[in-house]
Amino acid sequence: MPNIQSVKDNNDLLTRIIKYIPAEIITLYTSCVAILGDPAKPEDCTDQNIFKWLAIILIVVTPVWKFYAVKDNDNPSGGSKLKAAIFNAAVAMISITIYIYVSANHLLFCWIGEERFSPKVGAIVLLVFSILIVPLLENIILRQPPTSPNAVGRK
Repeated sequence: MPNIQSVKDNNDLLTRIIKYIPAEIITLYTSCVAILGDPAKPEDCTDQNIFKWLAIILIVVTPVWKFYAVKDNDNPSGGSKLKAAIFNAAVAMISITIYIYVSANHLLFCWIGEERFSPKVGAIVLLVFSILIVPLLENIILRQPPTSPNAVGRK
């Protein structure tokens, strides 16, 4: 099994990713992984298809869930409700994909193979996405237009 310590050491970064994923989705994922069990050997990967479909369904359902959660919110994070909903849905879809990858459970290894998993890649993607890409795009896409100082106080 690959050494996944470098990914798990980035708990603060993982927390940043998790805030974009609805709690119900995280709960569903962790519960299903626990129910499916943790195969000790690659030949015990009988639940590979179930995990694959679980991951695909969550990657599809998460942005839809997030879209309607933000769209129905009275106080969007900035800009129009539709723009905020689309942005948050896209970020949620990428976040759940990263979360599934960096969770590094044996079911993931059964699906993609241990040789394709790299804790360094997971750590780098987690770092770049959570610290650089999301805040930058959030500032560019959801930023409210600045108000003119001369407009304040006018009638």
